[in-house]
Amino acid sequence: MPRKRVDIFSGVPGSGKTYHVKEVSVDTTVVCSADHFFLNESGKYIYDQNLLSWVHQQCRKKFLDALKQGKNHVVVDNTNLEAVHVTRYINWAQEFGYAIRIFSVTCNMDDALKRQKHGVPVQQHRLMRRKFTQIQSYFLDGHAKGLWQYIVVEN
Repeated sequence: MPRKRVDIFSGVPGSGKTYHVKEVSVDTTVVCSADHFFLNESGKYIYDQNLLSWVHQQCRKKFLDALKQGKNHVVVDNTNLEAVHVTRYINWAQEFGYAIRIFSVTCNMDDALKRQKHGVPVQQHRLMRRKFTQIQSYFLDGHAKGLWQYIVVEN
């Protein structure tokens, strides 16, 4: 039986994370995405800064519940631009014996800014780009130590 797996995606808004999440997912995959909690009844994305903390709390709860239930494949589809954002997911995955893959989704940042559906202002997007560049060393270090598989996806 294949080992249970957690896939954690990292990238700026508009980089193509969700597209690639769909490529690695199967019908039984549990996808944990903050974006899902900003969808209204008709499926329209409506971002509310005031809900951000609650949304990420719900995302972490969904992730942990999936691990506790022993789901075979659990995916985190968020920007994950700082170690503090991914450490909890990594620790839980290790605690429950899951193999971990981390996907850094890269692309031309101007294209990402145009494609993003979140309305992130240019200055904020630039800050997110810098954070994305900085977290790569964290991901590479964990890969070198054998803690997870690190995969770079270029769009």
